[in-house]
Amino acid sequence: GKLTRTYAKNPVHGLQIDELIDLHTDFMSRLQCHLYPQRWGLHEMSEEIKAKQRDWIANDWIPMHVSFLETHLNGSRYLGGFDAPTVADYCWKATLLWLKKGGMPSYEPAWPYCIEAYCECDNGEPVMEESEDDEVHDQQTEDSVD
Repeated sequence: GKLTRTYAKNPVHGLQIDELIDLHTDFMSRLQCHLYPQRWGLHEMSEEIKAKQRDWIANDWIPMHVSFLETHLNGSRYLGGFDAPTVADYCWKATLLWLKKGGMPSYEPAWPYCIEAYCECDNGEPVMEESEDDEVHDQQTEDSVD
């Protein structure tokens, strides 16, 4: 975050950003455990347990974290009420968009308006789209590194 200037110089603000990143890490650990149980040593989960876990994630875990995010947005365009996006915004926004696009099977987002709006805004940055120019840029970058 410091190299990309998406982390605060003020230590108190840095702690707020760290809290949001830790919240994201905690949030994703449960989803990863469900989506990739073998990575977590859960080799023999019955379909019944998987279904209960999926329901808990969809009905309790995700809504609880969406509520936290709603509190951290607090009417602002960025998490924590900052004037510009931080590394936490990029972590959370990518995850919310992944969820919105079906990243978590059997989960249909029903989020408050502020979370929907947060997902829709481009955080003041140009929205990157793939184009034929990307290949040219990638080749130019490779050539300049050699």
